[in-house]
Amino acid sequence: YYFGYEPGKMMALSSDRVFQDPLHVLPERQRRLKVARGEKPYLYTISSDRKVSIVRKRWKLEKWEEVRDEILQFQLRDEKLLEGNHGTEEL
Repeated sequence: YYFGYEPGKMMALSSDRVFQDPLHVLPERQRRLKVARGEKPYLYTISSDRKVSIVRKRWKLEKWEEVRDEILQFQLRDEKLLEGNHGTEEL
């Protein structure tokens, strides 16, 4: 499942047809969220495959950056441990 929000638009995409099909068959007026006066309404819509692809690429990049940072932290920790034990233990 993918959900994205832009002002005035809630987008969803899924391979689950039971979830997605109702959005395809409902007329636009029934996909509009009814809100109280003064609140901003928005429309439920199917997201484009392109939008999902962009989000996936960004997520993978962010995950890679998290993993990279974690690896660097472990390397720094290991270097500090080795420096602290230098001369007291055989390496």
